[in-house]
Amino acid sequence: MNSDPHESAAWRAFGMLDADETAAFDAAMRQDPGLKNAYREMESLTAAIAAATTPPVAPRAGQLESLQLRLGIGATRRTNWLGISGWAAAVVLCGVLILHDRPNGESHVAHNAVSNPVPAVAQPSLEVRPPADDLIAKSSENVGLIANEVSEATGLPTAASIEHPLPIVRVETKRLIQEIEVLRDQVENLQERDRERLEVVPDMVWPIVIRMTPPRRGMALVKETEAPPLTAMLGDALAAASNLDSSSDGVSAGSTQSLASMTTEPSAIPIYDAAIGDGTLYVRDLPPTTDEKPYILWFKPDPGEQPILVGRLPKSNNRRSEAFDFSLGAPGTIPAEFILTRDLSGQTSPPSTANTILQGPSLK
Repeated sequence: MNSDPHESAAWRAFGMLDADETAAFDAAMRQDPGLKNAYREMESLTAAIAAATTPPVAPRAGQLESLQLRLGIGATRRTNWLGISGWAAAVVLCGVLILHDRPNGESHVAHNAVSNPVPAVAQPSLEVRPPADDLIAKSSENVGLIANEVSEATGLPTAASIEHPLPIVRVETKRLIQEIEVLRDQVENLQERDRERLEVVPDMVWPIVIRMTPPRRGMALVKETEAPPLTAMLGDALAAASNLDSSSDGVSAGSTQSLASMTTEPSAIPIYDAAIGDGTLYVRDLPPTTDEKPYILWFKPDPGEQPILVGRLPKSNNRRSEAFDFSLGAPGTIPAEFILTRDLSGQTSPPSTANTILQGPSLK
């Protein structure tokens, strides 16, 4: 049972408590006047709603006539003359025998009593009520009007449209509980995603800017101090991409010197906006390729899931610094990892150790 007395009284009034809970509620009601008053109010409210919304039950065949006979309304009985005549003969015979055996004084008294009968006491007249059919019809009309008014005022369905309200209430309660569970799971997922966004992840900052580096194939891990900072790589990539039209080799001299001084390995930086599902991929120092062996971009929604194809990079003989737009399909998609592969067999093969060129973030 709930600690709220009105809610517990409602469950008790609707009969939705089992035997143990009902006994416990009755014991608590005897000790708590407030709980008892709440239960009485709920009983009065449910009785009023039931009287206003429940149509009268039509009597079965012969039931109305039986009630009329019991109440003496419009009763017409068949006279059993055979039984009456037998009893009348017995009464006359008894009277003759009594008068024959009595003395003359008693006979005279009896004669005087017969000749001067006592006036009969007037019987009170019973008020004749109208037929029950008319009462039922009028009651049905009044109940229907009241039920419609209550339904319009409260927005609840009338009892005429609900034959068994208690099972429907239980079904609605179960459906609401399921919806609450679903909403609770969604809130927990959103909270978990927000916590993940606030966690410190190597090579990743929010909004989603990821550094992609070559995978470590059996080599010693590079120390964090030896790798160029993500902000420096991002600044050089943006500066180089903005100077593509003004520089013949695709990158300015200052940025080339800065990049060359830090590392000569190929790298890429995807900048992704989860609100719209679109992003831009900045690549640097990728070896030239052909149409038969293109570079392919993949992403993983979660670390344990299979990679999803994003698209192919166009053919180019100069990969010093270029920018490509991409889309992950739907807003709100949060990638866990980007992978850049090179198709060596002429087919779009899934990422593997042999064909992976860049990947990130590097979760060390």
